[in-house]
Amino acid sequence: MDKLMDGKKVAASWRARIQQELSDSGSRPQLVLVGVGENPESKTYVKLKSRMAAKAGMISREDWLGANATQREIEETVLRASGDPSVDGIMVQLPLPDQVDWERVLDCISPGKDVDGLTSAGLGQLAADRKAWLPATVLGVIELLAYYHVVLIDRHVVILGSDRFVGIPMAMAFSHRGATVTMIPENSSQAQSIAPTADILIAVAGQPETVSADMIKSGAVVIDAGSHHLEDGSLVGNTRHQEVSAVASLITPVPGGVGPMTIAALLQNTWAAHAAKTGKEGRFAKGSE
Repeated sequence: MDKLMDGKKVAASWRARIQQELSDSGSRPQLVLVGVGENPESKTYVKLKSRMAAKAGMISREDWLGANATQREIEETVLRASGDPSVDGIMVQLPLPDQVDWERVLDCISPGKDVDGLTSAGLGQLAADRKAWLPATVLGVIELLAYYHVVLIDRHVVILGSDRFVGIPMAMAFSHRGATVTMIPENSSQAQSIAPTADILIAVAGQPETVSADMIKSGAVVIDAGSHHLEDGSLVGNTRHQEVSAVASLITPVPGGVGPMTIAALLQNTWAAHAAKTGKEGRFAKGSE
């Protein structure tokens, strides 16, 4: 049995079905991607998201500001997109430069266009288990697990990482779906003792290749959401993939696991936002409830 959870394959199929629904409905949702600064990885990610959106049949626009952009200039850029009736979804590429209050920037996104699910209002809706766009990484992981028939009800999910963008919303989303969730802050001394109790281990935060086989229960499902470029140019995750694979029943590769699913989820949320505004219908127009 192949243990790899092929996010690249699953995401390609997901995007193709979204593309078909857009074609059938005659819809062209518009996604605005806001970036700031000269971070080469951020620019690469924005270009990739823009390209995938266009390939799916959406209108994709990049609003890129220089590294010296002021808080007001960035907020005004987001507010313009929020007030533009032709725009269906807005995503702000993180991280932002150190001088920028990223939370204020995110909260300039109107709730109906918060397709990356990261505004304070969106997280509040998620906490209350009300309709909200799930953060793209969270939705991507949930859809990947569903594709591989991984049951969440009554399973112990351990999340390594308690950040506001992935760890916390991941914990809320899995709890709402019937899992028992333990969230461990990055660098916690309890990781070594708690991680091996997980039926599903999600490594959100951490240093390159720090999750070892002795932290994995035999037969556990392992989601590696890390992404680290090493000096030799290779890309690795938070787990020691080869040794962890020998213990896990299923594991995501890096690259080709969570990353492609995150982009596909962003496109689904954008299509769902457009459908909510226009009354269009489709399997993937129903959102991420």
